[in-house]
Amino acid sequence: MSMSKKNSELLSRTEWGKEFLLAIGRLDTDKRLERGRKYAKAGNVEDITITGNNVKSKVRGTSLYKVTVTFQKWKEEDVKKVCEIIENNPLYLADILNSVLPGGIFLNF
Repeated sequence: MSMSKKNSELLSRTEWGKEFLLAIGRLDTDKRLERGRKYAKAGNVEDITITGNNVKSKVRGTSLYKVTVTFQKWKEEDVKKVCEIIENNPLYLADILNSVLPGGIFLNF
């Protein structure tokens, strides 16, 4: 999957994207995400590609360089737990089917 700048901007506007960025932000102790946002807002992030659990892009700073972020895959037991939570909460499923991140879904972890 390749994302244009327009599509990548949508990430921070959806509930799913906001939650994703908040989760990453909690891990960002050296302000990399903050700098990345500045680069993205300035139009210096190009060719965002998502393949499996890898996100790759090119970033223009003092030179053009490649950035890769690899996310840990979920354990099978965690996938089962999420499925159970959704199965036991039909309103969560309704929200998900309407592209809404259910407010309390992560309180179950």
